[in-house]
Amino acid sequence: MWFDQPNRGKRKPRSRTWSVETLEVRSLLSAAGTGYVLEGTQWPDPGHITYSIVPDGTQWDHGVSDLNAVMNAKFGAGVWEYQIAKALATWESVSNIEISPTTDSGAPFNTYGPGQGDPNFGDIRIAGYNFNNPTVAAQTYPPPPDGWTAAGDSEINTAVNFSIGSGIDLYSVMLHEMGHALGLAESPDPAAVMYQQYQGVRTGLNSADIAGIQSLYGPRTLDTYQQQGIGTSFGSAINLNGALTSAGQATVTGVSLGSIGDVEYYVVQAPANAGPGTTLAAEAVAAGQSMLSPKIEIFNTSQSLLASQANPSAFSDNVAANVTNVQPGAFYYVAVTGATNDVFSVGTYELAINFSGLQTPVAASTPPVSSPPPVQPSNPVPASNTPVVASTNPTPVDNSTPNNAGAIVPFGYNRAKENQMLTWQRIMARIQAQEWETWWRLSHAPQTQVRFPTIARHPFFRRYR
Repeated sequence: MWFDQPNRGKRKPRSRTWSVETLEVRSLLSAAGTGYVLEGTQWPDPGHITYSIVPDGTQWDHGVSDLNAVMNAKFGAGVWEYQIAKALATWESVSNIEISPTTDSGAPFNTYGPGQGDPNFGDIRIAGYNFNNPTVAAQTYPPPPDGWTAAGDSEINTAVNFSIGSGIDLYSVMLHEMGHALGLAESPDPAAVMYQQYQGVRTGLNSADIAGIQSLYGPRTLDTYQQQGIGTSFGSAINLNGALTSAGQATVTGVSLGSIGDVEYYVVQAPANAGPGTTLAAEAVAAGQSMLSPKIEIFNTSQSLLASQANPSAFSDNVAANVTNVQPGAFYYVAVTGATNDVFSVGTYELAINFSGLQTPVAASTPPVSSPPPVQPSNPVPASNTPVVASTNPTPVDNSTPNNAGAIVPFGYNRAKENQMLTWQRIMARIQAQEWETWWRLSHAPQTQVRFPTIARHPFFRRYR
């Protein structure tokens, strides 16, 4: 927290620990020569830190938030929010954390809930009201386990005459306060952003600030592709063919731009069923991922630019570029980089590839199979109770040629076939009766008689035991 205090007859900006924090159990950690001090706490899931700006009218600490109304009147909507986002993106650009904005339900300050991951608002909530003390610029709670949902929350004194780029610079103040929200305490180094006294407009972090935040979360790491030297140029582009589905879609997650000016390259081959109406859409998704403002480009194999899309005035957003009349089997390169050459060009994102308008494959035509013409039975069906056995052979039967197995013909009566079937049934019935009689004699024979274990193990005998 920064505030002014009389000193030698004039007011001089300085910083001290917020008095509320004396009620909290907290340990301050520092190392000799490092120039930074830690709050002793940090975010448990640094890869998914969110923040939100509370709506006006929200009950907040010792007042009611009117931050939006005051700041919109002074700077215009979107201008001051960008300064807060830039402060958060500055910390994200040098450490292994990911921050993204989210919506805020307007629940009162320190509503009961988890210290991180509450779905009703961001982990870091930013509000503002008149402190009735013009010497205090802002004050912030440290990360969990500080309170319930108050952890990381920051409040701005709307009575202070903030400016952008001069005077009490909003970006410089929020850069200091967001350092508190991430786990840094006041620094003894006058050159550090976290120094306890306001030193004027800051343009970024110094070595002490960077060392402090990296001691908590580590430096930014390359994604798994970049660690292997893949995706750093056209020649080493990440091949997406293996991830492309039959519908012409692919999604790559867990990729990131690790430093300002970083570019990541991909290559994909158009499906064979692409046609004049097929469109390639490549989208870089940073919303909900990080503070990245992405830029996406599509090239052909000659590395000529075919399409490009970016929105430098936005952050944590999605951009998509499209190429029409995709050629089947052609290769296309996709490059993702930052839309700006500043801290908003760093962060995690997802890449989505979609070939839309693919032609439906035409099934191979099968010549029609001619069915034999219906045959009028040569013999009428006799009126008797004898069942008629359906024959799959055409009539009349020609015993001089093999049966035409599988050909389905109209039902016809064939006395020879019927007699043959009845004869076979009589033979099987007689064999079954003989087997049954044999089993009965063997099973009821005296124990002294010779048994036939080999015959007894026959499946027929086991079936009746």
